[in-house]
Amino acid sequence: MSTVATSVPRSREEDTRAIRQALDAVIAAWGTDADAFGAGFTPDASYVVWFGSQYRGRDEIVEQHRVLFAGPLKGTRLESHIEHVQFVTDDVAVVISDGVVVRARQRRAGRRGHKIQTWVAVREGQNWHFAAFANTKHHRLIAALASRTTRRALTDPRPERTH
Repeated sequence: MSTVATSVPRSREEDTRAIRQALDAVIAAWGTDADAFGAGFTPDASYVVWFGSQYRGRDEIVEQHRVLFAGPLKGTRLESHIEHVQFVTDDVAVVISDGVVVRARQRRAGRRGHKIQTWVAVREGQNWHFAAFANTKHHRLIAALASRTTRRALTDPRPERTH
């Protein structure tokens, strides 16, 4: 094996590990520390929640989460599992994760409330921060139906109809 071939994967592995650590820090701050939560984002970050509200910039992300963490999300925790990291460039990666907010009285996450999260991670100097975040509800039934419909369309031997 050549040195060039082994250095590329090791670099990606190190970057992926650093991105996971950046995400872990954001998740650890969830529900308790809006400043630490916001520290994981770039100053001009975009943040879109599942119901469509948008926060622009770290300051707005922090202020919105300060209110949420003092009120309806107080004592909650965020569980998130990275499903995929795709590097767009050496300094930009798209991260897809499955996340769920677990209420204070719950020991573990239920089946409901899961979101598919999209994070855009950017390298700033030696650190990774998130320049964008968006999530959408994961409707398991609709996803299963869509998958079945897509499979059927791909395997349907009938030719397309022309009008």
